[in-house]
Amino acid sequence: MDTNLFLHYFRDHTLEEGRVYIQEHIAELTDHKFIGELLEEEALRILYTPFVSLKLAELLIFFGEYVSHLPSHALGLKCKGDALMMIGHHQAALECSDAAGEEFLCLGDEGNWARTRIGWTYSAAHLGRVTRSKACSRRVYTTGCALLGPSHRP
Repeated sequence: MDTNLFLHYFRDHTLEEGRVYIQEHIAELTDHKFIGELLEEEALRILYTPFVSLKLAELLIFFGEYVSHLPSHALGLKCKGDALMMIGHHQAALECSDAAGEEFLCLGDEGNWARTRIGWTYSAAHLGRVTRSKACSRRVYTTGCALLGPSHRP
């Protein structure tokens, strides 16, 4: 599969056309982890084009649901939260980030859980929830230090 053409199609076509593409080409999209991470990386790469990033996030959520791949679904929710944060929909961003975080914790993926808290912290602070934002930042720091090991601690 030509990943550049694959991503180009999703960037340039409507959300509905992207969903149809996934359904029609599902036999070719067998490496769910690869497809999920590919879409997640692209959504992050184009985050400063938030409406296109949001579309990719929605496609990633759809893909995860369609193939019953929870890690892809969780990545899609994370990307959606990040895109919503970028366009100023902070309450919706918190909700997506919370849902993604819960899914990552169910999967035992604390690293991606911590990544969901980056945008969450910004949106929470923007909504005036500074105390919760500070507490979350401390937990992310602690989780990050534990995942990186003693050589990365200050």
